[in-house]
Amino acid sequence: MAKINKSRTLLIIPATCRPAEYPIGIVRKIGKNHKIVYITLSKSYEFLSVLFKKNNLSTEKISFIDCVSSFIKQPRKTTNAEFVEAPYDLDAICASLKKIISEDCMVIFDSLSTLMNYGMEVPVGAGVLNNFVNCFSKILKEKRGKIVFVLEKSDEKNDLIKESKKLFEDQIML
Repeated sequence: MAKINKSRTLLIIPATCRPAEYPIGIVRKIGKNHKIVYITLSKSYEFLSVLFKKNNLSTEKISFIDCVSSFIKQPRKTTNAEFVEAPYDLDAICASLKKIISEDCMVIFDSLSTLMNYGMEVPVGAGVLNNFVNCFSKILKEKRGKIVFVLEKSDEKNDLIKESKKLFEDQIML
């Protein structure tokens, strides 16, 4: 927990291999002290809302950037979620994020592993991930916010991650 509080950009590698469980663990660890912006590339806002409520986690202090629902169908509007057209549209994700970053917030990017599935749209060697983080890092720093990137253990040696290692101030297993 100390590393989460100290680091501005953190890479978290969940110990569990069950993708439906690690969002609960992450939100439970950091949700008590921070407003959360949850960027989801593989689970819908509706799915996460139900999952969190089933596990007694309030979504009152969570804003979502849902990058999957619009990719599949037209989502219904809600007050605590922004919808991005595609999980690989980092410019749109950045624009949404800039709108909802608040003082002392914790941004959870779930997940780099999902992002890597869109190879052609997120090519290795182009600094795409670095550009994405640079897009909002100034406002995040001004608001004293932090960002946590989630990565599955099996993707740790991926070239996109290797090229972006310097982005992460720290790395922890959760």
